[in-house]
Amino acid sequence: MNSLPRDILSAISRYPPIVAPELNVIEAIALMDKTGSSYALVGKENFARGMGILTERDIIRLNSQRLPLDQLSVWAVMSHPVVALQISELTDINAVILLFQEHSVRHLLVLEGDRLVGLLEKENLTELLARQVRAFAQNPIAQTQNHLEIGNRQTEDAKFWASEQRSQKLFDALPKISVQGYSSDRQVIYWNDASEKIYGYTSDEALGQNLENLIIPPAMRQDVINFIEAWVNGGEPIPASELTLMAKDGSDVHVYSSHVLLNNSRNEPELYCVDIDLSDHRQTEAALKQSEFQSRAILAVIPDVMFRVGADGICRGFVQNRDFGILPLDADPTGKLIADLMSEEIANQQLYYLQQALLTGELQVYEQQIQIDDRLQDEEVRVVKSGDDEVLFMIRNISDRKQSEAALKQSEMTNRTIIETIPDLLIQMDMEGRYLRMLAGSGVRVIPSNPSDQPEVNNGLPADLAEQRLYYAKQAIETGSLQIYEQIFTVEDEQRYEEVRIAPLNGREVLIIIRDITDAKQVEFERSLNEELIRATRLKDEFLANMSHELRTPLNAILGMTESLVEQIYGDINERQIKALQTIEKSGSHLLELINDILDVAKIESGQMELDCRPTAVVPLCQSSLAFVRQQAISKRIQIETQWQNNLPDVLVDERRMRQVLINLLSNAVKFTADGGQITVEVALTSQEDPLLGMRNHLQIAIADTGIGISPENIHKLFQPFIQIDSALNRKYQGTGLGLALVKRIVELHGGTVGLRSEVGVGSCFTIVIPCDDVIPLTPELENKIDLNRAPSQANHDNYFSILLAEDNEANIAMLSAYLEAYGYHLLFAKNGLEAIAIAQKEQPDLILMDIQMPIMDGLEAIQKIRQIPSLVNVPIIALTALAMTGDRDRCLASGATEYLPKPIKLKELVQTIQNLLNF
Repeated sequence: MNSLPRDILSAISRYPPIVAPELNVIEAIALMDKTGSSYALVGKENFARGMGILTERDIIRLNSQRLPLDQLSVWAVMSHPVVALQISELTDINAVILLFQEHSVRHLLVLEGDRLVGLLEKENLTELLARQVRAFAQNPIAQTQNHLEIGNRQTEDAKFWASEQRSQKLFDALPKISVQGYSSDRQVIYWNDASEKIYGYTSDEALGQNLENLIIPPAMRQDVINFIEAWVNGGEPIPASELTLMAKDGSDVHVYSSHVLLNNSRNEPELYCVDIDLSDHRQTEAALKQSEFQSRAILAVIPDVMFRVGADGICRGFVQNRDFGILPLDADPTGKLIADLMSEEIANQQLYYLQQALLTGELQVYEQQIQIDDRLQDEEVRVVKSGDDEVLFMIRNISDRKQSEAALKQSEMTNRTIIETIPDLLIQMDMEGRYLRMLAGSGVRVIPSNPSDQPEVNNGLPADLAEQRLYYAKQAIETGSLQIYEQIFTVEDEQRYEEVRIAPLNGREVLIIIRDITDAKQVEFERSLNEELIRATRLKDEFLANMSHELRTPLNAILGMTESLVEQIYGDINERQIKALQTIEKSGSHLLELINDILDVAKIESGQMELDCRPTAVVPLCQSSLAFVRQQAISKRIQIETQWQNNLPDVLVDERRMRQVLINLLSNAVKFTADGGQITVEVALTSQEDPLLGMRNHLQIAIADTGIGISPENIHKLFQPFIQIDSALNRKYQGTGLGLALVKRIVELHGGTVGLRSEVGVGSCFTIVIPCDDVIPLTPELENKIDLNRAPSQANHDNYFSILLAEDNEANIAMLSAYLEAYGYHLLFAKNGLEAIAIAQKEQPDLILMDIQMPIMDGLEAIQKIRQIPSLVNVPIIALTALAMTGDRDRCLASGATEYLPKPIKLKELVQTIQNLLNF
């Protein structure tokens, strides 16, 4: 150890100013000013231990926070208690320096026993070291060791020599104080052992090197050179300060650097630097800042009131992060008696636990209830000893917790009630299969076990189900996860489906929840059936659409060729041939009617049929329907009578669909009435009770015949699709059994009903009843309808029109081309959409006939692309398609078609449409 008691004692301030803790800050500042001190100790004159300190830095900090200094006690704002050491310990300057660094302080109390000797300041110690450096700089031995030329020197003072040897040994022994010497041109002339430890260079490496290239960072080098040159030449000294210098490996070195400029024996200036290593201090300071930040953050979120109280009951500090209702949020009770802040009962209780904490040193915890305005607040109080004569109170509002505890009790009661009412069986079971506890909700069918036996899994379950339950219980515990499975269980000869859930409770027990899911299984089964039904319906619709197309395509050729032959497009034919062709046309038309009936039923069943309801005159509707069957009735000598009520109002119906209904019923009446029979059509207005709207007018149409009649047991079969009464009738009378099914569904779509009275051998009467509200007749509109009774204009070979026919079916191409060419049109041909676009763009036809279903590119896409060609925007396009399902017409028109004609095409209608579009 290097003892320097005399030097260190000289650095001690012997009579530091002392202020009482209760003084305010202004009074303490006045005392410091009077004594010329930069600090004041806080405490009692004869009690040195536990003293605090108030420094100029503290005052600057308080002033920057704009705090009322005359209202703050010194005790509340002083720095932490000053670190103290005994005077007998001041034997080693290393120990003193380390103490300053360890505690990150600038002042140390020096005691002799309990008596205050004085205060050691860090700045005074730094000045002491500077004096040692100055003495060492004049040491000729040091200069010899620094390889400087000494010539013939004489030693004049042996005592001085011995003193400087002592200084050199001291500086070499200091572990964290680097001492370096530099010549006026900044070359290293001295480098102690601490310099090697701090900067990494050995003495041999450092001696003779320039300061700026050795430990000065590049950014500082020029400034350092300028400062030294200025000082050496009589300028300002370089002040002591904290610096960040550079080690040999390039890392940062944090030091507190002091400097002294001395002349050697040749009167040459030499610079000596004393660098105190602050690396540990910086780390400690950073850790302290982090700790302080964390502490402040913790304090900011702690939902407590905290205050320090001395043994005398005086509050020494107070923290309140949120309004507790005890004191205003901005109140500071520091320096006040808690007896003056609380009710007598609460204050006495706090003083009691304060004494208990000081006496036992143990944490005291209790609860209290205080009145705040019109409510009671529950609080938990914790009291812990924080000093010899001080405790820390922490008070937390636990009203919410108390309410939660009460709510928890209520919740437990509620949960028990729920468990007792849910339709589940709850079982607590161990790994051996023993039932430790069983709770059954209402409606649970529990198989009773023998009361004398311990209930277990094997008591009420078949062996396979018991084994399954134990397996999943083991899985639940091993995996720590919920296990779910289903089982089929027989209860009272009834098969039930159950869902079993098994959850682990601990390493030996599980909770089993069993729920009857038989009803849910039934619903799931029915839903599966519905999904299958929906799928089957979709497949049926797709099948019908495809079948419609496949059937209409050949029918188009058959009926088109027949119509061409009848019109003698291919040459003259005789009467016998005409009759044969008429038979073909009649059969083909009948087949087309059957296809249309099938599609109509499919549309209605899938909800795709939409009605176009308009005000319609009833009598003309009936008369136009009779016109379809009148010729057939005449051929069978059947008399048709009509009875109309006068002044019948118009009815809001889809005229085309209602005519379809009447024709079906009239056709059946003619079909099943023998020769010479009678059919009566009666139309009347009636009033009927509507369950929602009250009395309401209805239109009633009755069609009676004297036909074969229907037995009562067969009446319910009539309105089902594809069903006829018996095979004998099926052989005698043609039909698919779709007509009456269509009648019933179309009438119901109108909100009406179909009735039937029938007697075998006497006849039948079908009655249609539909709502008939007051309807305002629409003003007749001029419609561009095609008159099929008017023959198309004869071929005019002088008017040359070109028509592009886009069609991939050879039979249809032959039929259409022969017919249209007979009318003088020039035909262009394309067999797919791409060809149609190319030919239309090249030939610029006057009109385009576009089939929809074609290879490579369909007709819809081709129409859209043609409409994008400026020269073809206004060319008429007629869509010819075997697609006749709901929405097909709209899709064609939306794509850009001018007209839409479903196959099979009436050739007269086609020619008439072409002539209308070409305006002649």
